[in-house]
Amino acid sequence: MVNSNKDFFIKNLNLEIGGFIRKVRVENGLTGAQLGKLVGVSQQQISRYERGSNEISLSYFIFILSMMDVQFSDFASYSSFFNETNSIVMI
Repeated sequence: MVNSNKDFFIKNLNLEIGGFIRKVRVENGLTGAQLGKLVGVSQQQISRYERGSNEISLSYFIFILSMMDVQFSDFASYSSFFNETNSIVMI
């Protein structure tokens, strides 16, 4: 049961991270290929991140955001995982 909850949590967090990357990329007028070039990965890898099919490390996620002039706190405001009904809290 714990593993299924963990898997569910991770899958949904990856989807939110990917959705946020896509949202910010589009708002900045970048294609997946342009963002990939900016951060040193392929367009396909950007697509995998945006679909939530590949996990991304926290440090790399923050790096991608910083390359688009976005703060991690912007993601925290966007994400449903950072509200008072979930167990993640900002320190």
